[in-house]
Amino acid sequence: MRSFWNWIKRVVVFVVQNGDAFIAIFVAVAVIVAEALGKPSREAVDSAILALLGALAVAILRDRGKSGGLDALRQLAEDAVCERPYVVVWQANHWDLIDRDSALITCTEQLRITREEVSENFLWSIGPGVVRDVAAKWRRSRRDAWVEGKKIYEIPVRGGTKEIFSFNDEHGRGDMLEWCVVRDIQGQFPGANEGVAVEAATKSEHPRALKITWPKDITPKRIEIREGNRPARSLTPRTKDGRFFVEEKVSGLRVGEIVEIDWSW
Repeated sequence: MRSFWNWIKRVVVFVVQNGDAFIAIFVAVAVIVAEALGKPSREAVDSAILALLGALAVAILRDRGKSGGLDALRQLAEDAVCERPYVVVWQANHWDLIDRDSALITCTEQLRITREEVSENFLWSIGPGVVRDVAAKWRRSRRDAWVEGKKIYEIPVRGGTKEIFSFNDEHGRGDMLEWCVVRDIQGQFPGANEGVAVEAATKSEHPRALKITWPKDITPKRIEIREGNRPARSLTPRTKDGRFFVEEKVSGLRVGEIVEIDWSW
């Protein structure tokens, strides 16, 4: 007897969960029977159509509520084809031009790890000048202390330099951490017309921030920004502590697109 009532319970649950489908089937059968037995009225046909539309609307809403699994699969596929084992949640780039010959370049970003057993990261850069020093560090949140990321290798590749750093720890899928690299460079901006650029190496869920601070007593001219394939637009510098600077947030870059800021001085 208990098994019989359990069967009844399962049937009732199934009918309730799929009530929209049973309504559509019932209405369709009713219309077919009416057509077979006699010519139904116009009002009955309109009511049947409205009932079918309502059942379809309920089914669409139910399926939309179950789309989380598909979203997870889509995210997994995007992570698998990404060159790097993470996606960028946010990123801030700062070119602090101390004088015409020296600059501190800082890139800070929050990463969401998308693979297992990730223990290193790399930075690729290109341009003139000599890197006098480079420092990397990471932390899980702003409440935590920074942990040094040791530089373990440097490779000349694609006309630039690829520097590889160790996390001195292992991270797994879903881990969040802040990653910061500071480079002290000499002779990177020797000309009267200069510029900086950032390439979107991974998908970014939030805008990238770009900031340039010029040396004291130097006024930059004709500052322009180019975002991907969009037309260039002019930037107006502001001042702080006697130094000119610009700060922009860029969104909508696809993987591989580049944002550039050019100026004269």
